[in-house]
Amino acid sequence: SVGMADPSLATFEEALKVLYALDDEATDEDSEADGDEEGEDAANEMDFTYLEGVFKELAGGAEEISYAAFIAWSETQHLLTEEIISRADVESMWKGLSADGELSPLPLKQWVVLNTLIDDLFDDGDGEGGAEDDVDLSGVDPHDPSFDPSSVYDEDTVAFL
Repeated sequence: SVGMADPSLATFEEALKVLYALDDEATDEDSEADGDEEGEDAANEMDFTYLEGVFKELAGGAEEISYAAFIAWSETQHLLTEEIISRADVESMWKGLSADGELSPLPLKQWVVLNTLIDDLFDDGDGEGGAEDDVDLSGVDPHDPSFDPSSVYDEDTVAFL
């Protein structure tokens, strides 16, 4: 397993579970919780496995994915075509996660964070969007090995957990 070979990835996977837990909490407020935490963990692992597989496919075996490959991805095209998200928003998020603040390729960690941020825009559960209210990317270095994706959420959201 990739997580076993790279200790920072294991930490990243734990942080990713926190991000998914935020989405689960929002969903649970709108519907009855079934209390099946094992099922939620399995769903989160499935999401990560899915994103990791898409990353590998789009990156063509490379360690990083290009902005062009992400934009050409059918799911991104759907979001842009349906005007669910603007290209300017995608560019802004991508630049916020790239090492040089430009549209340079992203490694797996940042690509998963990007997808999580995009999902949060329309998956917040309160009908008002999500990432804009809950996430603060200012002063964040997503390339720092100690980067914790859950740290970009506001204090109220983290306290909610």
